[in-house]
Amino acid sequence: MGAITKPKIDFDGLIEGANAESVDALDALIDAVAYAKSLPEREQKILMLFCEGYTLEQIGVQVGLSKGRISQILSAIKQKGEKMAIDSDDNYAE
Repeated sequence: MGAITKPKIDFDGLIEGANAESVDALDALIDAVAYAKSLPEREQKILMLFCEGYTLEQIGVQVGLSKGRISQILSAIKQKGEKMAIDSDDNYAE
């Protein structure tokens, strides 16, 4: 298995290339990008590799962690992101 090159972490590019069908969808994307950019660099790299379609095993090889640990990190990223989204929705309701 060949080495995976370091991805360019460009979450802003996701917004520029977005074809959102609604303002709500674009707002959600902007929130997701802001959240991704707030993550530590290693978690950003793991998330970007995952979004680019790399397997958990390939990501683990790239960052020097086991496939299981990559799965745990991605789950934690998802849980924190969901909590931020809920908290954000609660702030808008006030």
